[in-house]
Amino acid sequence: MKKIVLFALVSILISCSKDDSDENLNLYLGTSWTAQDDIAELIYGKTCTTTIEFLTETTCQEINVRTGMPIFSGTFTDTGTYYLKGDSVCWTIGEITITGKATGSALNTNMGTIKGGKRVYIKN
Repeated sequence: MKKIVLFALVSILISCSKDDSDENLNLYLGTSWTAQDDIAELIYGKTCTTTIEFLTETTCQEINVRTGMPIFSGTFTDTGTYYLKGDSVCWTIGEITITGKATGSALNTNMGTIKGGKRVYIKN
């Protein structure tokens, strides 16, 4: 009887391996996404992009590339945090929190654009 109970316990432990929890994997970890930043383009001119990189399980960084006016041109990086909320991701840089959901190679967000749509990041 003890052998049967021991066998059952071992079977349960083996069946509860890490591979069975695929739905809990962080699909954003180690990824990078870039979007045109039409708000910055209105302010700074020419081409402006924003990239979000998910670096660790909780940290991210935003990279803003600004071209146009000589005074405000350059690359600016800010770090922040993020967390998963179901199949969505929420990240905070400074005091701004953005929520997005990846569908294929597009990360659709709740952040508005000048044209009235929502900002869409494309996977790098």
